[in-house]
Amino acid sequence: MKLDPANLRVTIFKDDDAAFALWTEIAGLPPERITRLGEAHNYWPANAIVEKLPGPCGPCSEIFFDLKPDLPFDPDWDGEGDRWLEIWNPSSRSSPGRAKATISGLSR
Repeated sequence: MKLDPANLRVTIFKDDDAAFALWTEIAGLPPERITRLGEAHNYWPANAIVEKLPGPCGPCSEIFFDLKPDLPFDPDWDGEGDRWLEIWNPSSRSSPGRAKATISGLSR
């Protein structure tokens, strides 16, 4: 399957300058096609920082394909709506999390 790169955009975690560099310098994506979003969208698992979730966690990117390329490009897009179809979500488990996860209530 060949996808026109002009119809792609990605989202990254708001503070992830390394991901921004990878998308622009290695993948060749124009900076205006990269949207920085908070942990609800681009941190795995979502809201791990605020909720202090246990276990591996880290920033992620999402790759989207434009289903309506004839519409004007919206640089202030928030990651929602039906124009963009998510086609991939590479995640980085770069942090061990805040505490050890435990499993209880399971029979042995």
